[in-house]
Amino acid sequence: MNFPEPLSSAEYETRNNGGHPRFWTGDLDGDGHPEVLFAAVPPTTERSSLLICYSDRGVEKWRFHPGRRVSTATEPFADVFYISNFAVAPLGRNGAPMVLVTSEQIPYYPDQVALLSGTGALVGEYWHSGYLESMAVFGRKIYLAGVNNAYKAATLVVLDADRVSGASVEESAAYQLLGFPPAHETARLLFPRSCINRKFEQYNFVSSLTVSDESIIAAVAERRPPTLAQVWYRFDPGLQLLGLELHDGFRSLHADLRASHTLDHDLTPAEETAFKAVRTVRSEK
Repeated sequence: MNFPEPLSSAEYETRNNGGHPRFWTGDLDGDGHPEVLFAAVPPTTERSSLLICYSDRGVEKWRFHPGRRVSTATEPFADVFYISNFAVAPLGRNGAPMVLVTSEQIPYYPDQVALLSGTGALVGEYWHSGYLESMAVFGRKIYLAGVNNAYKAATLVVLDADRVSGASVEESAAYQLLGFPPAHETARLLFPRSCINRKFEQYNFVSSLTVSDESIIAAVAERRPPTLAQVWYRFDPGLQLLGLELHDGFRSLHADLRASHTLDHDLTPAEETAFKAVRTVRSEK
């Protein structure tokens, strides 16, 4: 295989096994021969990642350049995007494989979610005013999770595979992307911020996402050590909250900050109950 330019060696050392795939093999176009998808990440943040499809003989068949030049009413964004995640799922007609790609504008937002055919054609794209690194596909639904910058909070977005289009609608013009129609979102959830990330003026974020026919589980993490300072949320397939659990790492971090007088209160039952206030920003029937 011939790569278009030098690659970031650090990217492949740290990301290959961390839930952010850099390659995939399988028959994408239904011709009976396998293809290889490869996320080519350059060593500099001045150039975008590329998703390249190679034949089983190592010949390039197509490539996808993520993103484009976009802006809000207050800020333009350069056309430099980093592919944070991609997956192949049977989202096409009669279950044909399609490629779902999430890419974030460097340094970190906005985010493009692109749906590609097995031959690399752009079938749909959704834009979000944050970043969406975790993804899952179940049936015809696409689940994307990460951070919504407009609300400074962890988020979960659900899209219909047949309606991947538009941009998320935000209350602030500073975060509303221009030139796109309103997105077709089945649902968009925002998770409550804890006293910890409010104290340090940091966002929480969805660090992992698991979807099955019984439940949707999202782990909402703090941006402070320990890395397991998380709150685990469990929803039914209709996105009704079934329950939540504060990880021991969250309780430990809260206790340590209280002991150092960084926080001025103990973790109370009322504060734990407040985590249940998950907000649905917009929902499409």
